[in-house]
Formats: sequence, C-alpha cells, structure tokens
Amino acid sequence: MKTKKSLLFILIVFTSIFLSFSQKGSWTIGLSSGIRGEVFQNSNTNLIVKHGTQISTPPMDFTFSYAASNNILLVSGLSFIQAKTNFKTYCFNYLQMFSSEQYPLYSSLQVPISIQLQVPISLNKFNVFTKMGFVFQFPLQQSNVQNITPDVPYFEMESQAGEPTMLGFGYSIQCTSPQHAVNVLFTSTLGLLYKFDNGLGLSLFGDYYLGMREMATVEISYERFMDGISYNTLDGTDTDVGEGVEKLIYRGDYWNVGLGISYTFQKKSQQ
Repeated sequence: MKTKKSLLFILIVFTSIFLSFSQKGSWTIGLSSGIRGEVFQNSNTNLIVKHGTQISTPPMDFTFSYAASNNILLVSGLSFIQAKTNFKTYCFNYLQMFSSEQYPLYSSLQVPISIQLQVPISLNKFNVFTKMGFVFQFPLQQSNVQNITPDVPYFEMESQAGEPTMLGFGYSIQCTSPQHAVNVLFTSTLGLLYKFDNGLGLSLFGDYYLGMREMATVEISYERFMDGISYNTLDGTDTDVGEGVEKLIYRGDYWNVGLGISYTFQKKSQQ
C-alpha cells in the first residue's frame, strides 16, 4: 500500500511539473542500445551459479523528452527488452569450470517516466547528465512453465595416479515466468552527452533498473559425477556438493551500458 501511494505521489508531482512547463523549451527524440545483463537474487547458499556479469540481449530504446528548462528534461518513450536466464553454473569449484546457460524468460515493452538533469561542462557542447524515474514493464507473454534439460558437460582431467578421470555435471532447469502482467522498476542513469550545432547529440551512459515485483523463478536441480559415479557416493573429501537445488528469483533487475543518438527540434525564437 505504501509503495502504491508513493508511486501515485510521484506521478502527480511529475504531471504537475509537466503541465506547468508545457509551453516552454524544445523537444528531443532519441534512439539507444547497448550491452545489458540480468541480475538475479539467490534464495539459498549452495552458490553453484554466477550471474549479473553475463551479457544478454541488447535493449532497443526510443525516447522523447521535453526541455522544461535549459537543464531539466521530462523524459518518456518505449523500449523492447528480452529477459533470459543468463547465468553460469560452477560445474566444479576447485577447477573453476563453468557451463553457460541462456534461455528466454519473457520479452516486454517498457514505458519510462523520468526527470533528467544535465549540466554543461565545456562550451555547452559536453554535458554531464543524470536521470531518475520509474519504468512500467508490460510482458508480452502469458505466464508459463519451462522444463529444460541441458546436455551434460563432461571434462577430462588427469588424476594423481596419472590416469584420466571423467567429471560430469547433470542438471535440469525449471523456469516460471512472467508471474505478473505489469512490473514497476526504479531506474537511475549517469552519462555524458555531446551536442552538435545542427541539433544532433551523441551520448554514452550507464543505468541500472531495480524491479519491485517477482517476475520469474528459476530452479536448478543438479548432480555431479566422477567416472559415472555420483559425488554423494564418494568419501566426502571434495569441497563440491554432490547434488542439490538452487533457486533464483528475477524481479526485472538489470544493468545497461549504452550509446545513444538524439535530435533536438530547436524552438523558434520569438520576434
């Protein structure tokens, strides 16, 4: 309830600011994309997965903004995002062996509502800007459950006796997504913008999106093998856990580092 009231208050403030400056300034449109990666939350401490650093499907962003003043812009637009499982599994910790997995969770359209502050730092050409706001995310698929069984990765290593040893890692993945028809994300951005005299602009930026609703769960059931024998039947001297279940929760969080191009429609000077 408190979250809904806070969102309503921010939207009212944003709307009042927009209306009060609706007759001022110029309009800007922009396109951007870049590299991004999903960030999950672990639900236990088996620690067989690594996530948050893998590169995922790039976003496609279209934005339009209104200059409420020389330094403040009101920004909205439309984005297309495809969320994936996007994690690596530690097959064997002591060997630092990984198996990478990327399976689609859901795709979505996103509508941002944010306020941008930009400050010129060199002859009004280079500008540092920061942006904060909310993004409304609308998944394009119905909720569904995916059951995935990847191929078992095997690794050959030489044992202390000089004989080859086959290490195997078998696992299955169950994904449930999307779990809500709408998600709300808080976003913050920091970037650098270069303005040309003809209205064009080039920007380099980084932003982070923090989701507020649980949109997907990923359960990973795994078992390790040595020469076809489960680790659970061994003497337990190895640091790797033989079998278990790792659960990941996805709330829509992701990071993004991108490049953008924009064009500002210059306001006609009054005679």
